[in-house]
Amino acid sequence: MIDFRPFRNTDPPALCEIWRQHPPLRGLCQPMTTSLLENIVLSLPFFDRHGLIVATDDQQPVGFVHAGFGPDASGAALDCHTGATCMLMVSHHERRAWIARELLARSEQYLRERGATVLCGGGSLDRAPFYRGLYGGSAVRGVLESDQAMLELLREAGYVQTARHLILQRSLVGFRQPVDRHQVQFRRSYYVELLLDWPPTTWWEACSEGHSERFAYVARPRTGGEPCGTAVCWDIEPLASSWGVHAQGVAHLDLPATPDRESFAVFLLSEAFRLAVLDGVTLVEVQLPATDQPMLRVLEKLGFETVEQAFEFQKQIAS
Repeated sequence: MIDFRPFRNTDPPALCEIWRQHPPLRGLCQPMTTSLLENIVLSLPFFDRHGLIVATDDQQPVGFVHAGFGPDASGAALDCHTGATCMLMVSHHERRAWIARELLARSEQYLRERGATVLCGGGSLDRAPFYRGLYGGSAVRGVLESDQAMLELLREAGYVQTARHLILQRSLVGFRQPVDRHQVQFRRSYYVELLLDWPPTTWWEACSEGHSERFAYVARPRTGGEPCGTAVCWDIEPLASSWGVHAQGVAHLDLPATPDRESFAVFLLSEAFRLAVLDGVTLVEVQLPATDQPMLRVLEKLGFETVEQAFEFQKQIAS
């Protein structure tokens, strides 16, 4: 008989085994261990054991779903109006499809009971990114295109796609900075420095990204003055280790609002990648909305290629 209950402290080994049975995905960290689950998911201050629902067969866990909430506008507290089903996995069970549907329904029930009026399929930067570094890549942006079982489950349950994100990568082996008159001028006028231990700006950022190493590449005028551009990056760990590479992800990019913004972005990122190579980084990943054509042009100039897509989904709750 299949039963459903909240997470217990004795569950991590069984949950990790369920994770390890998942079909291979480029953006899924393997193998999962109890220490990774504890450090990246269970130890977060907004983790609620009632939001991690476990399916059991004769008391043996055979699947789980994890639901949660994102931050309010200030990033200082949770906002329970929008909830997300962040992760759902089922072992190789004969009733696998039924268990998955039941887990999703119970995730929705948990979110509704706590005030959610909008349900999201998959986590993201601004809604319960428990699995940063374990799923997705340089960011958590809903559900990966290669995660076909989850995509089908959400669509069958009435979720509608609301956003599409491109996942782009660039090998830094043999990386050469682009050279044109704009880049020559920028290098004469600015320099880029690496700042370690980049501090969070909100409570939410500290909680959701605190387990990872964050740093920033900051562009400054050679004549002195305030920074005029920043690329905040992080080591995509532990996922990058499962790829067998030393990878960095570009998490945030702040650029001046000037007509030559795209050229300046090429300068800042190329300088950042030059410094990253000196640190032994061999791969860089960026995720961006498919509608962001200006940044896509920048990444194409730098030699990035699309390796996958990710989709965000929403479901309105009938009043």
